[in-house]
Amino acid sequence: MPRAKLLVLVVVALAGCGPLADRGGQLAVSPASVHLRAAAEGSTLAVPLTLMNLGEGPLQVLRWSFAVSTGYSVDGPPLPLRLAPGAEVSLQLAYRPGPGVPLSNTLQVASDDETLPLRVELNALPAPAVLTLVPGSVEFGAVASGSREERVVAVQNLGLGPAESLQLEWLEASADFSAQLSVERVEAGGLAELRLGYAPHGGDADEARLLLRWSSGEAMLGVSGRQDLQPPE
Repeated sequence: MPRAKLLVLVVVALAGCGPLADRGGQLAVSPASVHLRAAAEGSTLAVPLTLMNLGEGPLQVLRWSFAVSTGYSVDGPPLPLRLAPGAEVSLQLAYRPGPGVPLSNTLQVASDDETLPLRVELNALPAPAVLTLVPGSVEFGAVASGSREERVVAVQNLGLGPAESLQLEWLEASADFSAQLSVERVEAGGLAELRLGYAPHGGDADEARLLLRWSSGEAMLGVSGRQDLQPPE
């Protein structure tokens, strides 16, 4: 064979080996990001994930991990896991909200696909707290001067998450009224006590509004009372 033709054949053969040698697995995931709804502490949200090999060669899934492991987990086949071209596998992502569990996290899947480490961004909505006051208003009625009456208002959390950073603020306040909370945090489904006191010092009727604030909302309580002007028998 002439030398020129032999050189052309060798070059063509070597050029054709490159793409074949580079053909490997390509790892992909669906969905590429996960948005989790608000959930109560102690509950579990499950989200399906699918790992796929979109490449032309096999690949191995080596491990998966979270940036913060608290409150998140993945259930799937034992690792390492081999995926043939076009194959896919189902995983189950579990999210359990609670103290110390971040609302944002990252799931990283390591494989022998050298093009990129696969990342799935996870974002959860905060669980709102909803506080109600029972009763919604307090009437002390007539109270003798120099004496003191107390009432207890139930603070109930009907929301999915805890109510934190509780604060009281009197609006249109009278010095004859006082208020004290038994706790600084009310768990979802929990109860707390709000103690109100009234010790009148003047002849006019007293009225005030008490504002209860927490990290994600507020509630208002109307309070009224008057001094008993009848002389003691």
